[in-house]
Amino acid sequence: DRLKKKLETEGLFDSDFKREISKRPKTVAVITSPTGAAVRDIINIIKRRNKGVQIVVFPTLVQGENAAASIEKSLKAVNKWGKADTIILGRGGGSIEDLWAFNEEIVARAVFASETPVISAVGHETDFTITDFVADLRAPTPSAAAELAVNDCNEDIEKLDFVKRRLCYAMNKYIEDNKRYIEQIFKSRTFRRVEERLANDFIILERYKDNIDKLLKNKLENEKKLLGHSAERLELLSPLGTLSRGYSITFDKKGELISSVCQVENGSEISVMLKDGSVTALVTERIENDG
Repeated sequence: DRLKKKLETEGLFDSDFKREISKRPKTVAVITSPTGAAVRDIINIIKRRNKGVQIVVFPTLVQGENAAASIEKSLKAVNKWGKADTIILGRGGGSIEDLWAFNEEIVARAVFASETPVISAVGHETDFTITDFVADLRAPTPSAAAELAVNDCNEDIEKLDFVKRRLCYAMNKYIEDNKRYIEQIFKSRTFRRVEERLANDFIILERYKDNIDKLLKNKLENEKKLLGHSAERLELLSPLGTLSRGYSITFDKKGELISSVCQVENGSEISVMLKDGSVTALVTERIENDG
């Protein structure tokens, strides 16, 4: 009682320092005797509630002269390891002498200093130790500590199924309501007017299309006629067309066009192009027109 009052005065029991126990832990560290019934109960209950939780047992003396030092050492080891979400510290029932290690000051201070939340599970429901007051949560028995430490997957599955059913019902109702709303729109007079307007617009568009086709056809015909006239004019202006009418074209030896008698001398060689070939000739006489 004197130690309890001392620690309470120092604030080790204050609720402000209590940390929340993880609701869905991945790893639970169990500090207890590896051979007692308590560790078997804890493991069985945790596995029954949630098979996905990893359980790591830190073998510890929980009774006798060296028990307090062993508990302190295990608490420090779990915190140094740093992978546990929750610590279950406890043992099965016994006499007050059997449970005395959990009344020791070094155990109380090690529990308070733990960075990982601690669930105290010492003895039976009627047993109280100083560790119960310092821990973040007190469980009446080791079995109860296992239930408090992990979530029940079966309950979570039932909740998910309930939410799934609610969502399916809400979605089906939403679809049905919107289906009826769309059917009403299709049956409404306003929608029928829209259909009529669209039908009229399609008729007008078809007329525009026919008119555009006719315009394009006339434009192509006119362009073809214009192209034919242009081709005839080119044919008339073409030198080849001139040759076909009995004319010829004369070039000097260098291949340059001769258009005047001044460009040739007697005895020079010329080439005359006709419609079906060319001839080479020598100039024997050059006659210039007076006018």
